[in-house]
Amino acid sequence: GEAIDVDVTVPEGDEFFVDMYNSDKGVEMFVDGEGSQTVTFAGTDTDNLEPGTYSLVLSVDSNFRSLHPIVISGYDVSFTLPDEANSGGTVEIDDISVQKTELNDGPSKVEVVFWNDDRVERVEASGSEGSYSASVDLDGFDTGEYNVHVAALGEEEFQGEQEILGLSDRQTID
Repeated sequence: GEAIDVDVTVPEGDEFFVDMYNSDKGVEMFVDGEGSQTVTFAGTDTDNLEPGTYSLVLSVDSNFRSLHPIVISGYDVSFTLPDEANSGGTVEIDDISVQKTELNDGPSKVEVVFWNDDRVERVEASGSEGSYSASVDLDGFDTGEYNVHVAALGEEEFQGEQEILGLSDRQTID
């Protein structure tokens, strides 16, 4: 039900399409334009989309130029993370919350993702009924800043991965 704004940068005079693909590789909707601009998928258009992972694909002159994943959320996902952790230690995340918003059943899996430019580490959280926890072993992690997300996953696949049905805001840890 929320609008999705997409900033498109192409040479002036070039026509483009931004297509939204579902997990079955079908086009749900599209917008078109010419030259650099911001285009919008209206909230009235997204209101009828099922929760899941979608792709926004930019094509210019019938050539695919860019792909951007987007999640239509079926869960409200949040967590609390300490500001920092010791290399070689463990980060305990005991307060992961996954609340149903658009879906009636719980997710098939909840996953914590630690990542930076050099490494991605995924850890399955344990729990149920909207309350989860996870331990991330930092043995072998280089020092530095890492991004952290929590994802509520479904049983379907999207581009070879379990589809994301809910995604937390990104947090960072040093």
